[in-house]
Amino acid sequence: MSVQSVHLSELECKARADALKRVAELFQKPEQLDKIDVVKARFMEQKTATEVQLRMALHSQLDGSRIGLEKLDSSLTESGTCRTRLVELGASLGTLEGLPSRLQELKNISRKYSQLAAAMENMSYLVKVPEAMEQARACIESENLLDGHKIGVEELNALFRTKISIIGSRLTSAVVTQNVLVVDCVRVIDREERADSIWQKRSEKNGFLPCGRPKRWKQLFFDAVNQAIRDKSFITAGGGVGEETSQRVIKDRLTYANLRHLWRRRDIPLSLKGVRIAQRYAQCFSMAARPGLSE
Repeated sequence: MSVQSVHLSELECKARADALKRVAELFQKPEQLDKIDVVKARFMEQKTATEVQLRMALHSQLDGSRIGLEKLDSSLTESGTCRTRLVELGASLGTLEGLPSRLQELKNISRKYSQLAAAMENMSYLVKVPEAMEQARACIESENLLDGHKIGVEELNALFRTKISIIGSRLTSAVVTQNVLVVDCVRVIDREERADSIWQKRSEKNGFLPCGRPKRWKQLFFDAVNQAIRDKSFITAGGGVGEETSQRVIKDRLTYANLRHLWRRRDIPLSLKGVRIAQRYAQCFSMAARPGLSE
């Protein structure tokens, strides 16, 4: 006897035992025998419903199997098509042997064309150099330092140095009347100081330093500030201490206060490599005032 037959026999025995148990529960008393037709009809309805459910499940399984077989058949057809196309592709690739050598001339022409295109693009910058220099000079003369910075070439650095010295010498009044100009000047100086630092670090490795570096515009600016404080506030034309020393001391203290007010109002940390202008101005002021006040 096969395993399937044994399994069916076990299911049949279990079903008979369950049916006997349910009949015993339904007909425990003699008067319940009058309802045997009703109970029989109920069981027949349940049997019919169960058979319908089994039939539907069987049909669903058969439909799924049929759809699966159809998909397998279509997959087999597509696999054959792919195999054919792969064979055709292999044959086509076989005809491409030696193509790189045949396209080498075209590659050389393309490289030459790209180089010519880059040269033509750079020609526009070369043609515009005089115009850019004039624009930079006009921006510096009109005190638009941020616009003029980096527009020109090396020969404009001298003009920048002159302008920085002038701003440093007039700092006591410029912070009040030309505060935007002072801020722009400090930004340009800070930018160049960072560039000086970068190039100095690179020169330590390869020994190369571009022409004009380091510019040291920060030192130039503070030298002009220091000289202006000494000349205007405490030293007279004869080299001695002037009579209006106390009034000029008060004026420079107000200038120091105006500097701090300028930075708070614009909310810009105007520092050059960690040295704030207010602190440096205070140091220059203190060093210049010490001999005058001691007199």
